Amino acid sequence: MRNLRITFLVIFLTSLISLKAQSPLPEWAPDRGYRLKIRHIYFPEYNFYYDTQRMVYIYPLKNHWGESDTIPAPFKINDLKNTAKVQLRTNTDAPQTDNLTHVQKYKNKKNPRDNRDTKMNTPQIK
Repeated sequence: MRNLRITFLVIFLTSLISLKAQSPLPEWAPDRGYRLKIRHIYFPEYNFYYDTQRMVYIYPLKNHWGESDTIPAPFKINDLKNTAKVQLRTNTDAPQTDNLTHVQKYKNKKNPRDNRDTKMNTPQIK
């Protein structure tokens, strides 16, 4: 009976550690992640999106938008943790359809300190 308890304890601890190691959060995301209602993160300085549900980056190419599960090459050299982010409450797989609106609305959001929502340090739109 004692061996059975030890076995279950080892299995439980191993599964707990492996779950923590497989965190789906990107390195630039806040430690606690984003609220469930937040579907996309828009990076106004670089004009691309991150889909929090599908865990892909949506970025402009020459004549269309591309998707990647890693940070697109042109943006890898930037420090995304310290750049401005806008949390979008959109219920779509294609936030880029409103890109012109996002570019206009957030064109001055080049610095995280410019954001108005002090609770989350990023503005939110519905």
